[in-house]
Amino acid sequence: MLVQGYGHALYFKMQKLLWACLDKVLCIQCIFWCLQLNQIIFNAPFSNQSLLSQLEISSTGKVVPRSVKHMEVTPPHFMEEASSEILVKFNPFLSESYKTLFFQSKVKRKIPGYLSVIKETNMPSRYKKEFLKLEEVGVGKFGTVHKCIKRLDGCVYAVKRCTKPLQSSSNEDAYLREVHAYAVLGHHPHVIGYYSSWSEDNYLIIQTEYCNGGSLKNAISENTESGNHFSELKLKDILLQLALGLKYIHKCNLVHMDLKPSNIFIYHNLICDSPGVPEESENEADWFLFARVIYKIGDLSLVTSIKKPEVKEGDIRFLANEIFRENYQHLPKVDIFALGLVIAMAAGVETLPSFGDQWESIRKGVFPDVPQKLTEDFHNLLKSMIHPDPQKRPSAADLVRSPVLWPSLKTEEELQRLLDVEKSKTATLERELRKVQQALSLHGGGHHGNPESSEGQTEPRSTKHLEG
Repeated sequence: MLVQGYGHALYFKMQKLLWACLDKVLCIQCIFWCLQLNQIIFNAPFSNQSLLSQLEISSTGKVVPRSVKHMEVTPPHFMEEASSEILVKFNPFLSESYKTLFFQSKVKRKIPGYLSVIKETNMPSRYKKEFLKLEEVGVGKFGTVHKCIKRLDGCVYAVKRCTKPLQSSSNEDAYLREVHAYAVLGHHPHVIGYYSSWSEDNYLIIQTEYCNGGSLKNAISENTESGNHFSELKLKDILLQLALGLKYIHKCNLVHMDLKPSNIFIYHNLICDSPGVPEESENEADWFLFARVIYKIGDLSLVTSIKKPEVKEGDIRFLANEIFRENYQHLPKVDIFALGLVIAMAAGVETLPSFGDQWESIRKGVFPDVPQKLTEDFHNLLKSMIHPDPQKRPSAADLVRSPVLWPSLKTEEELQRLLDVEKSKTATLERELRKVQQALSLHGGGHHGNPESSEGQTEPRSTKHLEG
């Protein structure tokens, strides 16, 4: 009983430790000890020293593995399948209600893929075993991206290997932030798709969707070299698709914070025979599922939460002024500001300033001069996206609904008015038709004004044609 009493006290202490570390790095051992402590207490006569010897936890709340060759970051399957050598990085972008559902549940349940689990393995390189490198497609601040074929399914993916080691690195938060954001966002037509991530020799590797059209930055560079630029119709198409992507990201309570041409990717839909629109769409994003060219938002290394922002400044050329003032009340509008300048570059603006009078001018709402004539409505829309007051910028949802980007669409009131006009026209035609039928009927019933002449006579052929 004495051992049992000590065990219960230790059990509650472990629970407190677990909750204290909830928003930080947790040792998964804590979870298993809390779940299995009763079994430990009642089935084995552990002494105080033997119990405490198993609870070597560092001040940061995590157990440092003795030897780690490779670590996997994959969704766990069942809690009982894990071992005491697993570390857990809890996703900061998960909702509080989701965390509560998981941790307060007394029923065994499958752990969803939102938890990124770093698992020690002694397996050979997964990268070399599963993928064949084809070519390097991008180099950035945080890593190098290669075009790879997965040996098992024969499909092409983009595989990013981070530049610096995952642990003991000042970029660890940025690396994991990208993985967490991809995992929460899942799949959307206008956001780069995420498949898997893992660590080898302490370097994080991320497997994502490969876009065969390269980046928007490359496309803009090709236009500049050839003296061309995207037409206004194409600019509207790009803006609308990216607005759909941002609307989804913002709906997930996240903001991108680093939107620029090099982080926007182009996918050429090779299996599409025509750019037709599906007859029935479950949501507005489905409009582009059958498009020949699809634009997608990628590189989520600076993504942050709207509700609990941890802002890292992105490219200063595309950054809204309120970020420098540490005003984070309207973070989604920071993405809108950047998107407006992305379209400016796609329209033909060769460079954006990083400082100076022109940089200040843009932050005051002056849209950069573009080397092509834009319609007034479209130019005003772009200008509104870089308004100095973030509250006066349109939201992503506003852009998606804008009649400037959907010229063929009408508002509900306009559609109802058009319907009423058509109904009125139809009613008028029906009245005219009835009058003609009545006149023909009278004409057939009283031929030359003689009632008797109608008996035994057949209907006029023209009347038969009109009536049936």
